Amino acid sequence: MLQRWRSIHRLFFSLVLLTGLSVPAWASTTATITVGGSEQQINGAWDQGSLNLAFNGFVETIGYGEFSSPASIASAIAGKFSNDYAASGLCAHAVGSTITFQLQGSATFGQLTTSQPTSSFELFGASGWTGVGSSNLFITGLSLFQGPVQMGLVITGTNFGSSASSVTLNGVEMPLVSWGANSITAQVPAGATSGNIVVTVNGTGSNGIPFTVTGAFGCN
Repeated sequence: MLQRWRSIHRLFFSLVLLTGLSVPAWASTTATITVGGSEQQINGAWDQGSLNLAFNGFVETIGYGEFSSPASIASAIAGKFSNDYAASGLCAHAVGSTITFQLQGSATFGQLTTSQPTSSFELFGASGWTGVGSSNLFITGLSLFQGPVQMGLVITGTNFGSSASSVTLNGVEMPLVSWGANSITAQVPAGATSGNIVVTVNGTGSNGIPFTVTGAFGCN
């Protein structure tokens, strides 16, 4: 009987080699999140801060400083989670600025809670979680990074809220055209000079994104 089982076993793996079939791996589930933003200077010094992630009882805080980038932070997050929680069935790896988390077996990813007490970087684009919680106010981009007075531009980001608040360019209030939780349209104000665009909600300011004020456009 044992000899017969060994023959069947050898036959199976011979078929695998000949046909290119793969042996099924252990089941797993995955979830992803992406690091965005760029290192900013605040009052002449490079911003320093941290990104915090917690889910399924796994918790990590990743610090950053000068020369950090979304890709380097993603790599650090993936490495730390893998090192600390591999024995619990969690693996993580980074490709560019996106981190993929993998749980072995039939476990699912629960609520992801993130905290971003930072002016430079954020976590966004979460996929595969039952929910995502974050209270951070963050600008992710501008439709244009330079332009003249009265030009309109779109500011995109997270947690702007549903009610209009305040947007400034180098400290000067920008006239608002529209306001949404993730998108604001505003105009370059008269008297404005080049500097950071900042969204303020309930007294809390976002990260600043540089904008250059240029001369007025004209037609020949």
